[in-house]
Amino acid sequence: MTEIFKQSEACCKNPPITSNKYEPKGEFIIHNNTKMYISGPRTSTHALLILYDIFGYYPQTLRGADILASSAYLTIMPDFFDGHPAEYSWYPPSSPEKEENLNTFLAGPADTQKTLTRLWSLKASLELLFPSISSWALLGYCWGGYVAFHATSRSDKPFATCVHLHPGFPSAEVAAKISVPMLVLNSRDEIDEEERLPFEEALGREVGNGKDIKEKSQILTFEEMEHGWMSARANLEDHSVRQGYERGYEIVKEWLREHFT
Repeated sequence: MTEIFKQSEACCKNPPITSNKYEPKGEFIIHNNTKMYISGPRTSTHALLILYDIFGYYPQTLRGADILASSAYLTIMPDFFDGHPAEYSWYPPSSPEKEENLNTFLAGPADTQKTLTRLWSLKASLELLFPSISSWALLGYCWGGYVAFHATSRSDKPFATCVHLHPGFPSAEVAAKISVPMLVLNSRDEIDEEERLPFEEALGREVGNGKDIKEKSQILTFEEMEHGWMSARANLEDHSVRQGYERGYEIVKEWLREHFT
C-alpha cells in the first residue's frame, strides 16, 4: 500500500514567499483534462516532468522550470491540484483549524496514490503528444519529491533518472525498490538522521546487486539554506538565498546532462 505523505517539522515551519515576481517564459496548456506548464523546445528528445510542492505554481518554481528548459529540455509541470493548492494561510499550522485543513488536503488532493495514478496516465498521453521524446526524467520539490521517490520504485524504470529537491523522505521499504540513479539536494532542515539515514542505507537494496543505485546516486546538503529554497519558500530578494538557488539549479543541470539517456 502506498504511503501517505507526512510533513516534516521544517516543512510546517514557514509559509511560502509571495513577494517574488517573475514573467514565465513558457505557456499553460490543457491536456488530458489537466492544466500544465510547458517550457522549452517541443521538438526536444528529452523531457523533464516536474512535480511542484504543495503550494503549486509559484514564481520561484516556474522560474526553475524555465532554467532547466534552457538546457534544451522540454519541461512539463502538471497541475495535479486542479487549481486548488495548499493555502499559504495554513502555515504554520498553529491552530486546530489550520491543522485540519492541511491534513484534509494531504489526504485528498495531495494523496500519493491518487497522484501516481494520474502521473502514469498523463505520461502515457504525453508520449503520444510529443513523439520526439525518447527519454524522460522526473523532478520533485518537497511533496513532489516524496511522490517522485514512489514513482521511481518500479522495476520497469519509467524514468532515466530523478531529482529530489528538499524532499520528504519515504520509508526504507520504498527506498529499497528505487531503480534509477537520483540526485537529492537537502537543505539544513532535512538532516534528521532518524528519518534520513534509514532511507539512505536502504537505497536500491532490492535492485540489481543491491549497491549500484546507491553508488550512482548523489545526496548533497546545502547547510546554509532553509527548507524550500529551490521553490515556493525561496526569497530571491535575499542575495545569499538567490546564490543558493542558482547554484542548486546548476547542479541539477549538470546531473541531467550526465544522466539523461
